[in-house]
Amino acid sequence: MSSTTAVQSPQKAAVQKWLDAFGKADATGMLDLLDDSYEHHTFPKSLGRSALNKKENGDRLRGMLPYFEKFTPQILDITEANNKVIAHVTSNTNTTFGVPYTNEYIFTFFFGEGSTTGSEPKIIRCHEFKDSAFAARFLPAFMAAKAKAESKKA
Repeated sequence: MSSTTAVQSPQKAAVQKWLDAFGKADATGMLDLLDDSYEHHTFPKSLGRSALNKKENGDRLRGMLPYFEKFTPQILDITEANNKVIAHVTSNTNTTFGVPYTNEYIFTFFFGEGSTTGSEPKIIRCHEFKDSAFAARFLPAFMAAKAKAESKKA
């Protein structure tokens, strides 16, 4: 009986590192995997989110991630083809204000032909599809809990 070890592609390994950093709420670790030309698109479009460049995405991550306890992202499916990796992921955590965060995503990570630094490929674009019903409920609850916590400090 022969034994084979699955070899992970460099692109899939980069996505796994990104998801690991996401699970640790490590914005720097996530951003280190992005190309300077990076664009982040959030879907569905009905959420009204504009595309973000690498700096804007970094500002968003650094502004939000500190308010979350350790994430527990679970990869439900991951597929790779033609310089892209698609990951179906759920994430469960609480905010530091006690608001539960239980989102579901489809991330499509795109890699360019020349988007490699050293031996590690860089992500040039991400399409993030999120649970829009959850997002519509979460943000108002989060902002209200944050305002309440900040008013107690004052």
